[in-house]
Amino acid sequence: MKNITLSVILLTISLYGLPQRIIPEGNMSVDECNPYQIKPKHKWFPLGTLPVTTGWKISSIHSDEFTTLDPSKWEILDSNCHEMSPKAYFKNSRDNIRVENGLLILQMKREPTSFFCENNYYDYSSGAMKAKTSFRYGYVEIQTYLPYESAFNPCFWMVGDRWTNPVIYDEYDEIDVFERSLREPEKSNLLEHNIHHNLNINNSSSLMNSYIYRTSPLGLTTTYAVEWLPEEIHFYINGYLTCSARYTQEISWTDETSEYACQDFDNALGQRFIVSLSGNKLLNDLSNFSETMKVDYIRAYKLEKGFDYEFYPESFNPSDRDLFKVHQSIRLGGEDHTAVVNPGNNMTLWATDSIIMEKGFTVNRDALLTIRVIKTQPSVFINSTHGGSIE
Repeated sequence: MKNITLSVILLTISLYGLPQRIIPEGNMSVDECNPYQIKPKHKWFPLGTLPVTTGWKISSIHSDEFTTLDPSKWEILDSNCHEMSPKAYFKNSRDNIRVENGLLILQMKREPTSFFCENNYYDYSSGAMKAKTSFRYGYVEIQTYLPYESAFNPCFWMVGDRWTNPVIYDEYDEIDVFERSLREPEKSNLLEHNIHHNLNINNSSSLMNSYIYRTSPLGLTTTYAVEWLPEEIHFYINGYLTCSARYTQEISWTDETSEYACQDFDNALGQRFIVSLSGNKLLNDLSNFSETMKVDYIRAYKLEKGFDYEFYPESFNPSDRDLFKVHQSIRLGGEDHTAVVNPGNNMTLWATDSIIMEKGFTVNRDALLTIRVIKTQPSVFINSTHGGSIE
């Protein structure tokens, strides 16, 4: 292969898909292979917004713009208590969960009488809902306003099809796209991105990533996202990568800068989205109950399967729909071929085996091209099981 021509070093190449890290990070300490206690990392909160990169196609059956509260897509939790909401139970009431003016609203409420659930009394109620259709592999984003009240814990998370309440932890999978810390809710700028798999003592996989941002996300409308692929998970805020996890079967492996879960998450089942507003230990009658969690949309995306052979276009044309499919391999540039990424483009190319850039391949200034070589399964692709359909 001949040399690559680059006019600016903005090209990111990553074996098995690890994207470019954009947000500055600090140190992370890991305690054994089940790192429940993570020293928080300090990062800048990304206030700008990057659009979803090329290749992802929206899956309509997993997405919602919240023009109404669709009973075919969502189950509203009712008379439900959960350990992640120690001071409030979830109630199916318009006071707690509703759609208004194209927004999903979740609101905390002081109840006139206590509610007894699983040996506890609750004086407050809130809203939560779970998707009726499971989702396995892809890119999921939520745009939401987080209430400016530290006693509330907004959360967007995903639980496996085996999820029960109470939880059977040896059959449990979970991805927390974002979650406020229950342990330290007084820290308004502390957020977590977590994955959990088979949470029993002898066979567990858990990676809990805590971040202290220099700007509090409370009181802001922000887009949070997760990219879940067969051998990796990546978390994003406003389109910027904040956290990554890869999988390993090596139980004894540990490192103070680990970004590895301790067991393969690949056999996790399809996940169901949950949107919830919990009450943490700070909740009391003086809390600001007028503050609500407001969700603009939830959008889920899948990739498109490409050719089972090398895709070698004569020219690099962003309007070519085949360009951003997941091919076995891609070749760009070379004799009698042109491949120029023009200024202003921010795109991703996908393959399962290789992406080859020959002489003449050029990325112009103010352009960003990310190269992703990933492992796939049928559920990664649109129109497959858990795949949905293209809009």
